[in-house]
Amino acid sequence: WHTVDGVHYGTPYMWGPNVLMYNTEAFKTAPISWSVVFEETTLDDGQSNKGRVQAYDGPIHVADAANYLMHHQPELGIKSPYELNEDQYKVALDLLREQRKLVSRYWHDAFIQMDDFKNEGVVASGSWPFQVNLLAGEEQPIAAFFTNFNVEYKSKSKSNIQGKSIPLVTNDKKWWRGKNQPSTNIAGEHHYYTEGLNKLKY
Repeated sequence: WHTVDGVHYGTPYMWGPNVLMYNTEAFKTAPISWSVVFEETTLDDGQSNKGRVQAYDGPIHVADAANYLMHHQPELGIKSPYELNEDQYKVALDLLREQRKLVSRYWHDAFIQMDDFKNEGVVASGSWPFQVNLLAGEEQPIAAFFTNFNVEYKSKSKSNIQGKSIPLVTNDKKWWRGKNQPSTNIAGEHHYYTEGLNKLKY
């Protein structure tokens, strides 16, 4: 049904940003790089990140590794994390193999990931705003950022999350997202974030 005269056709039906979700008790200051989930390091709480981070359970995570390499190993010549040559692909896989030593679980179920942050000692992972919003609504010590733009999901009270809006604060800009409504401003900025990755610290 998706092929006409031998040509495949398709259209995107959903989108969403990947954010780096982190525990604010383990990170006294917001992380400024995704290195905290790709490289072993000692966190602000004095403990290693080994066994305390997660990664997404899907082949798209290769693109996350490629995006990281694009900024940390520019000599590889990666122009797009979605179009790698054989040498670039090999280095991305090697990075993921090294990351495996740090990862406690590869997540694909949002609710299991949230439980791991609450009960299993996970302190950093790539995630989605869905998990961050729910954990913030439970007053968990959680924050997140897009690339190097810090995004704090703040909740003064549960009524704020369950009521009219959720404040999203990113550097000197603030947007308000109504409950159960598409975030028009954030969606409008999504192109800015993705197109700006080459200039931002990943």
